[in-house]
Amino acid sequence: MIPFPLEPTILKRPEIPPLPKTMPIVHKKPLGPRENADWDLDPMTHTIEEEDEMLDGLSWIDNDTDVGSKRVSSNDTISEPPTIHSGRNSATSSTAEIPLILDHSCIGPDGMPRVDELHLSESVPILLDIHAAKKERPPPPPDPFLLELQKKENAGLHALCEHLADVPEALLDPIQFFEKRLWALVGCQWLTFGKQLQSPAHDTLLHARPEDGRKVLHLHGPVADGWVLAAKYPNATFYSVSSEDVEYPEDLYSMPSNHHHIYTPSVSSPIPFPDDYFDVVVTRTLSSVVKSSQLESVLRESLRILRPGGWLELHTIDPTLTRAGNITKHWIESRVLAPMENDFFSSKPSDRILHLMQDLGYHKVKNARIALPTFPISRPLSPGGGAGGELDAQNVMVYLGRHFYEELYGQFLRAGHIGAGSPSWWWDSMAVRQECQRENTCFGLTISFGRKTR
Repeated sequence: MIPFPLEPTILKRPEIPPLPKTMPIVHKKPLGPRENADWDLDPMTHTIEEEDEMLDGLSWIDNDTDVGSKRVSSNDTISEPPTIHSGRNSATSSTAEIPLILDHSCIGPDGMPRVDELHLSESVPILLDIHAAKKERPPPPPDPFLLELQKKENAGLHALCEHLADVPEALLDPIQFFEKRLWALVGCQWLTFGKQLQSPAHDTLLHARPEDGRKVLHLHGPVADGWVLAAKYPNATFYSVSSEDVEYPEDLYSMPSNHHHIYTPSVSSPIPFPDDYFDVVVTRTLSSVVKSSQLESVLRESLRILRPGGWLELHTIDPTLTRAGNITKHWIESRVLAPMENDFFSSKPSDRILHLMQDLGYHKVKNARIALPTFPISRPLSPGGGAGGELDAQNVMVYLGRHFYEELYGQFLRAGHIGAGSPSWWWDSMAVRQECQRENTCFGLTISFGRKTR
């Protein structure tokens, strides 16, 4: 096995044309991570064989380990964010970039998951019979919720900024939170090349036929997440399992017809489905809803209900920050980490989850880490008047990081709050702001996935 590099290599990805079903480009050049980030993949069209070494844009760390090999830690796989004044490929300037970084991919001897090896993809047609297609019935009309979602996707970066702007999550009622969460998921989709799922299951579900019977479990997350997944992959059946009451704006949106809610008494309850039932299990909230001692049982249950060839995909933002200064560290340790540890939650959930996936027997375990800036970096306006769009791209990433961070860890901040009024966040402190801007402090978003082989 190729050893993991201590200093990840940062390679540049040139601009690529926008993908289908993503936000329309309203500027002369695309904005955002596609051109302002450090990518390692060539945007040209690839053959099936070439795609075996690629997973659409993100740079993945291969975590399959042999006896005696070095474990992968999130501290090892995330490199220091470049400053906003370094690099290339800016939408408005040849000398500027947004501090979004992706780690170098360490490919093991077996390489990335091959398309022709995946049980999930065996029934996906590569070539369509034109004559047979003509005889098929016309596709059903688009789901009403999908149409509303597409309006948000087409609204542009500035609209994303306006809807994600800092309004404390604690002040939002469930309906307002549902709406804001939809905008956050649209922003996250923009960040990850128009994909809601990053594992190889994305292509399987995207090309699924109704008769394939694909099933996906959305585990312990906001109801909006399950709806968006169901809308983006309409030929699969989705089940959202939660121990909380479900509230959504019935007068504004209709639930996707392929989505179902399942209630469980607690997050530690057995998942109420038989063995080998789901093609995909996805969750974005384990770090704050499942205690450290319960993580193993939840991941083991997920492995049980996955079909052979199925995928588990997890998104995690750690409560600790990358390149945090002393003021920021002290703020987080005293107001967030202390209440978390008192309630027996992991302070390093991305590492804990990664290690458990390896120990429990998930195969092809991979992870990518994305650094999202905690504050927009101010700079002089670029000639040509394009800096507004560039600033919108920065702010979208800042607001995304804050939204996911606050949604995950707001309960611990409120639990440890002493005094009158609502607690404030570290980004409201001028001292923390100045330190984070000086140190280029970032949120660490980790996307991990692993496969069940038998």
